[in-house]
Amino acid sequence: MPKGNQFTIGEALNSLMHKLKLQDNVTEHQVKEKWTSMMSPAIINRTSKMVFRKGILFLYITSSPLKHELFMARETMKQRMNEEFGKEVIQQIIFK
Repeated sequence: MPKGNQFTIGEALNSLMHKLKLQDNVTEHQVKEKWTSMMSPAIINRTSKMVFRKGILFLYITSSPLKHELFMARETMKQRMNEEFGKEVIQQIIFK
């Protein structure tokens, strides 16, 4: 991490985000961006709300048949999204 009083810009930003408790907000924004970039317009248009808290992605889907289809594919979606992050960010996906 620090080398004496020297920090890289990335280390300084990570430290600041941690101190200001902004990391969760940044992660939530990144998860929402990944969902939007990975899913089709039909799915995005039927997603009324997304909330990411403590490793759980809550997705509010307006179409019952689509919600069922996504529910059946939730593990695959979780794996794909975590691969995009390069680490396990999403522990669970819940559809509402």
